[in-house]
Amino acid sequence: MRDISVDELKSIELEMLKFIDGVCKKEGLRYFLCGGTLLGAVRHHGFIPWDDDIDIFMPRPDYERMIELTKDSEVYRLLSDADGGYYYNFGKLVDKRTVLIEQQVNPIENMGIYIDIFPVDGMPETPTECDAHFRELDKIRNKINGFSQEKPRLRKNLIAYLNSWNLYIGNKKRKLSKEQSDYKVLALQYAYDDSSNVYATGGSYKKKDIFPKEWLSDGTELEFEGKKFCAPSQYDKYLKRLYGDYMKLPPKEKQITHHMFKAYWKD
Repeated sequence: MRDISVDELKSIELEMLKFIDGVCKKEGLRYFLCGGTLLGAVRHHGFIPWDDDIDIFMPRPDYERMIELTKDSEVYRLLSDADGGYYYNFGKLVDKRTVLIEQQVNPIENMGIYIDIFPVDGMPETPTECDAHFRELDKIRNKINGFSQEKPRLRKNLIAYLNSWNLYIGNKKRKLSKEQSDYKVLALQYAYDDSSNVYATGGSYKKKDIFPKEWLSDGTELEFEGKKFCAPSQYDKYLKRLYGDYMKLPPKEKQITHHMFKAYWKD
């Protein structure tokens, strides 16, 4: 397998974003740049120079529809909680021509270079209710994420160890499936289109990922690497919530990527 350079990786991800943009425009689906990708669009008109990923979010109904629409793609696959052994509560659109190996105890099967797609769910009306609902969601989310680091107990006898490993894999998938099912039931308790507040499920900003739905509205377009993509209508409020003075560059020592992986082209 041939190594994929950082520039190649960004080019592959950009093509994936164009693919999503095309599907959404054709099918009338809503999506928005989010997190560091939105920050990059506003501050750098493209990738943050020291970053190497793309994040978007989609209202839950559109996200579920996107999973269906990508099933027959020759190049891409949208990994989600429907895939056994996948321990996230958000999706990853993967380029099937690539292999990506992350530094974790239990690597996900069929992983390649990806774009993160976070479903946006409805939330209760009041801050107190939002807080309580978030805590319940986060409790299950932490259990789901914990499966990535679990491993069976070592045994002196090789046969016993292999048997325990097979039993562990089966049990893990069953437990993971139950936790994901419980999470989704809770996440769907408040319908996106009927809610005033929303939550970008699975994001890394915790409670900051809860915000008024009106910040998204019908979206606006921002330039990212020479092409216009959809962004929240009130992106300034969203970015200030996540980053504060977001136009100010972080100190040099923090201008580093946080992703640890190796990426390759398949033979």
